[in-house]
Amino acid sequence: MKIIIDSCCGKDIYPLIPQKVLDDTYLCRTSNFKCKAATGNKISSKIIKDAKSFLVELIRSQQFIVPPNDLEISLGDYFTIVSTIVTLQTKLKHYQFDRVEEVREALKIIVDDTATKDRANVILYNLFRTFAVEQSDLRNQLYWYKHDFVFPEHFPAEIESRIEISSVAPKSITVEIDGKSRPAMRLGWAFPFSGPVWVSLKPSLESIVSDFFNNPFDVYIQSHALNRLIERIDCFWIGLVQFNMYVSFLNAVITRDSNNNILVEYRFFGIKAGYFRLDIIDGVFVVRTFLFVTNSGTPEGQLLEKNTGLQKQDKKYLTIDKLSSFMNSDVDENQDVQQIFKKSGCQCLLDLYEKMKPLVTKHTQTFNSELLLKYLQRYDVGNTEGL
Repeated sequence: MKIIIDSCCGKDIYPLIPQKVLDDTYLCRTSNFKCKAATGNKISSKIIKDAKSFLVELIRSQQFIVPPNDLEISLGDYFTIVSTIVTLQTKLKHYQFDRVEEVREALKIIVDDTATKDRANVILYNLFRTFAVEQSDLRNQLYWYKHDFVFPEHFPAEIESRIEISSVAPKSITVEIDGKSRPAMRLGWAFPFSGPVWVSLKPSLESIVSDFFNNPFDVYIQSHALNRLIERIDCFWIGLVQFNMYVSFLNAVITRDSNNNILVEYRFFGIKAGYFRLDIIDGVFVVRTFLFVTNSGTPEGQLLEKNTGLQKQDKKYLTIDKLSSFMNSDVDENQDVQQIFKKSGCQCLLDLYEKMKPLVTKHTQTFNSELLLKYLQRYDVGNTEGL
């Protein structure tokens, strides 16, 4: 506390505070972070334990700069010690000692610095969002975190710096597809402080149906489609893969396949990686399946087949039907293979390789560029001349 006051208010301020006031301030200090389940939420002991261990450690290890002298402290210290200084400044009106008003006025520099407070809250929000990504899964629960200061009923007592953990299970329905009943869950994501946001789409987008229908339809994804997504975008955290699905529907880019089926582009941090095929069933959109960008039902997959002759089983044999194959390959070293994918509209795979490789969690090498070229030549699959 002395270091922060010296840096922000001047070194001549802290010595003016009597020991009795400092002792009282210690009794009313803001505690270290405490994690608990939000009221009405049943959170597993593992989730709470992880928050106490890893999330709190993330906050404590996050460096934070406090003006005006660019003092470097931890984000945890900002939310505990700076909060304690705010409490001290407020309670000084109840004390009488020499130059008390001078101390109060000096400490207002910290109290009134809302820009630094806002910056700290943004960083905390992003830490909460990142941490929840690893835990959340639409097939089970979505988690979110909220921070608040809980004041005691009577002073002197600590002010609790509380992190509350909430969760929600996505709503599930049963839809009939091809004469079979299939489970589907509501598509959305949960965000720090505010909670879940569920996706809706207007049927009139891209003239999906008559423009008469302008009310948004809820979006559900059947279990099969979610499993295909996880199997094919298989080298990142599941939560990260699903979060990008949410963002893809939030900013939906809609097209049609050769059979006039509705396709929504799946973008991983803005880079196309595949498509979701949609049906309209009983007044809702249902994601029927997920197609990796090289799969036969996509525009790029069909162009790849046209250019090379590669069919579904060929792609499976060559393991070019899932993202991990590219992210762990030697494609960056083979210009001929790069041209094959570029000419087939799959530049996005090369972009993902270049920009997203640091986030990869699966490192098994399964795709070899030379194998692809030898396969095309040996079996005379397609005509690659000019590619």
